[in-house]
Amino acid sequence: MFRSFSVHRLCHRLRAPLAAAVAGWIALTPAGAESKLPEFNGRWTGSGTDRNLPFATPQPTQCQIRLTADLTHLTSDMECNGNAGLNKRVRLSISFTGNTFTGSAEQTSVVRGSGATPKRRAGTVAGVRTGERRNSRSSSAA
Repeated sequence: MFRSFSVHRLCHRLRAPLAAAVAGWIALTPAGAESKLPEFNGRWTGSGTDRNLPFATPQPTQCQIRLTADLTHLTSDMECNGNAGLNKRVRLSISFTGNTFTGSAEQTSVVRGSGATPKRRAGTVAGVRTGERRNSRSSSAA
């Protein structure tokens, strides 16, 4: 099953902890409410622009993501390929228990054909829902 989404602009540097925090924020539901996470299951595709470094020229980029979720867990694996050779892979795993969520994320990026060693960023995310607000914190390690 393929679905499409519009990726108008990928972040200048897609940071795994940021992706984890955003996914956790979107997916967290009020206490006692049924989770809508399984509605996102499937393969998604999209396009936009991305860059390897903050001041690099943005390049047209195509992305595919495989998302699997049940009522208490979400995992995703996203791969993006830029026209100028940038390749990024972001893996995310979040677990939900009551009003809290915890998880981990990892991003690996490299320019194809550059001979450079892939750059890996990894981090964790945690948060708690209080009332109608979602509060999250993330940490990362290069």
